[in-house]
Amino acid sequence: MLIIDAHLDLSWSAVNWNRDITLEVSEIRRSEEWMKQPARGTNTVSLPAMRRGEIAVCLATLLARANPLGRSMLDYRNQEIACAMARGQLAYYEVLQVQGHLHRIDDWNSLESHLKEWKSQPNGNMCLGFILSMEGADPILFPKVLPEWWVGGLRVLGLAHYGVSAYAHGTASSGGLSSKGVELLKIMEE
Repeated sequence: MLIIDAHLDLSWSAVNWNRDITLEVSEIRRSEEWMKQPARGTNTVSLPAMRRGEIAVCLATLLARANPLGRSMLDYRNQEIACAMARGQLAYYEVLQVQGHLHRIDDWNSLESHLKEWKSQPNGNMCLGFILSMEGADPILFPKVLPEWWVGGLRVLGLAHYGVSAYAHGTASSGGLSSKGVELLKIMEE
């Protein structure tokens, strides 16, 4: 059976929450027992748990929203800071690739290659394949820089996440695409 997880904030959990997702879930929880912030010690995902669950592929996110109010852990005061945070999350995925924990999937051929390798490995030794996704396009400073993100591996892009983004209205907001959103869609189509 092939299992694909359609949404995982792996790098956000690691970079923003300072979690070592290469550890067991129970180890991560123990390391946070002394922390008083909400949601500490309650993580549910780690790479070893995913291997045991025989997850072959996931859509791994980049998650950084530009919101001048800065009301949550995924909010950054402007697009420049959101871009820097997403670049840091991307760098974390690259480190995990070098260490052999992840395999980036860029196209159909790399998916087929990954699945062939994944099926040949004994349970527990499988490398997780990931398709790079971005929740909300705020880290993309201008539509014309989208090709740079493509080269970096970005293959799935949602223009908005929660609220209003630089490109579109998302959850709990009303409205459509901004002019930058229309331009970004045209570049995405190319």
